[in-house]
Amino acid sequence: DVIDGDSIRVAIDGEIFEVRYIGIDTPEYYSDQQQAAVVAKEENRKLVSNSSIYLFKDKSETDQYDRLLRYVISNDAFINLEMVKNGFAQAKTYPPDTSCQMVFNQVIQNE
Repeated sequence: DVIDGDSIRVAIDGEIFEVRYIGIDTPEYYSDQQQAAVVAKEENRKLVSNSSIYLFKDKSETDQYDRLLRYVISNDAFINLEMVKNGFAQAKTYPPDTSCQMVFNQVIQNE
């Protein structure tokens, strides 16, 4: 289930977890960027719907809202990276979870 541009709900062993994508940030729905938030959510839905996803942890297990912090792979695509590369998310550093940050930042520099 897609929550927004940078988070989803997943079932793991019969339990539902909210997953926040590491290293990216998308516009908030309840902000002056609502239209961009809607577009980012739809892109996220296209990338993860009807496919198996794989979740990879960095250093932290969860954030302050008890969401799992993960890198997400789906259908041979690195979702976190695709959202940045396609302009639907910004690369944003959230230490200590920075293993892929150089890759996200490099995409922005190459635009």
